[in-house]
Amino acid sequence: MGMDVTDRMKLLKEAILQEVNKDSCDINCFKLNSDIPEDRTMIDQALRETLYEYIEKDDGSLQKYFNVFKLAVEAAKHGLTSLSAPFVLFEDTLDATNLSTAEEVFAFLEANVSSWRNESFYSSGKNVLLRACNNLLRRLSTLQHTEICGKVQLLLASLFPLDEKSALNIMSSFNLDNVTTYSQDETDMALSTKEQSVIDFSLYNKFWSLQDYFRSPTSSHDWLQFSKDVDAVLQVFTEYKLDSLPTNADLKKASDPTEQCQVYFAKNLTSPKLFDLQLSDSNFRRQFLVEIIVLCQYLSSGSTTNRSNKFKPPPMTDELVNWMENTVKRAYNILNDIPPNGCDFAKTVRHIINREEFWIAWKNSGCPKFVRSGTTTSFLPKRKFRTRKHCYADTIFKDDSEPSNKKLCLGNTELTRLWNINSNNMDSCQVPSCTPSIDTFFAEAADQIAPDAGVEDQYKLIKQPNFQWRALRLLSHKSSLFYQPIPSIRTVPEFLSHVIEKMIEPTINQTPKSEQSDNVTERVPTPDELTSIAKALSEVDYRSLATHFEVVESELKYYEEKFDTLQQRAIEMLLDLQARSSPDFTVSTYINALNELDLQKIANEVFSLSEQ
Repeated sequence: MGMDVTDRMKLLKEAILQEVNKDSCDINCFKLNSDIPEDRTMIDQALRETLYEYIEKDDGSLQKYFNVFKLAVEAAKHGLTSLSAPFVLFEDTLDATNLSTAEEVFAFLEANVSSWRNESFYSSGKNVLLRACNNLLRRLSTLQHTEICGKVQLLLASLFPLDEKSALNIMSSFNLDNVTTYSQDETDMALSTKEQSVIDFSLYNKFWSLQDYFRSPTSSHDWLQFSKDVDAVLQVFTEYKLDSLPTNADLKKASDPTEQCQVYFAKNLTSPKLFDLQLSDSNFRRQFLVEIIVLCQYLSSGSTTNRSNKFKPPPMTDELVNWMENTVKRAYNILNDIPPNGCDFAKTVRHIINREEFWIAWKNSGCPKFVRSGTTTSFLPKRKFRTRKHCYADTIFKDDSEPSNKKLCLGNTELTRLWNINSNNMDSCQVPSCTPSIDTFFAEAADQIAPDAGVEDQYKLIKQPNFQWRALRLLSHKSSLFYQPIPSIRTVPEFLSHVIEKMIEPTINQTPKSEQSDNVTERVPTPDELTSIAKALSEVDYRSLATHFEVVESELKYYEEKFDTLQQRAIEMLLDLQARSSPDFTVSTYINALNELDLQKIANEVFSLSEQ
């Protein structure tokens, strides 16, 4: 016959105790007399009863607790126990042990936080973990156990999302139990501040009475008296500034790591005998000023999260709003003057306060979730899809369609003109060359700048931006005049006028003989004429002519390596150009090039233009 539940539970506990005492985490201990593990509920209960036995013994050995925790975690990972079992064990231990042991157990919990972030562990045990941490916080004192309280809060903040409702304080409740008590006996103050006329019992009373406003800003207060008390304290801070020069002892202590011990007090002492010393402490002043800034931000933000009818914010009159703005500015100015690193501290506080505006707006909007579900789209408006309209460009690239006679408007006059030059754009792309020659392009502009043309300046082509851009682009590719510096010219129209005058100057001088020279300039130059041009060129002219005809630098280096003299290089260059570009390179091509380079004399001598 099989064992009953009591016997099986007893054997299971003995197996768990054996593994824990060996500091082992072998999950095979959950399998009794077979390869099939016991029921999850039975294993959970066995782990809890084993832990209770160690807690009752209280032999001071925390390692046994930790071994039970590790065994429960491994069993949960392999599906032998419920996923919430480790958290239940943590909760039982934190509730049943003293505070010193609870702190050690929490340290183990904090060290294994990476395991609790696992989705399966988090979803199953988050409520148990939250309840255990909250119970521990209730047992701890915020004054005596400040560090461990902060660690608990940090653990919860790292595990739970920002929109976790249990940590949001949606109702904006204040800690009304944080009451600041201070002395009402004026004789205690007179003993320590008899030599100071400003720091008296009246200032002491005003200063500590302000803590009640910070504790509950939505209660019924005398805000006029509040503003007067704040002004009095800030006036003292402004008149009595702290010394910013550190002593040698301070510098030595700051440089010695062994001496750097930070002492933190959760609440300031309110003895009248300490008040004058507290006002000389930079941290004390900074804490008060930051409280003032935070309170002013809260009152001016218009928070709507506190829905209790019992608490009502003060009426925000124009006078109170102006006072708060000025007070915040004064507080920042005082923070800048408080050593050490006053400006950096004030800058940090200002940044934090500015960022707080976003959190206030988020809380006023009901704390919506930061992570949006990728599958939920019900909150988005339904999008109406429209059928695609027929595009004129669709018919342009279809071989089986007739060209459309409809004019397509592209929103720009020039683009519309270019697009509609031809109804079939593929045919337009088959034009051999769309780049005009310099003479053809500037012909109309040359006629307009003539003195007898009678065209006003505003209507000339050289004044139009479109023409200016195309002219400069054409000159940069086909004329060396584009690269010649002219200091006296400041604007583009002036430069284009200068270029046109340079180009038409030879034509003006030869106007009477233009008809006789037409036949001469349209023929291909002979090798003797090219040789004559090369012999008349100087080094500078040779380089300028090469640039004009777009001869690359590698070809010029080839001529320099192959030929020793300048004439041989120039002859070879011109013959190669003529061989590549004939019959496009005519006599007029060379005449125009020489004229643009101010070499009219060479052109007249070689081609005998002066005799014709």
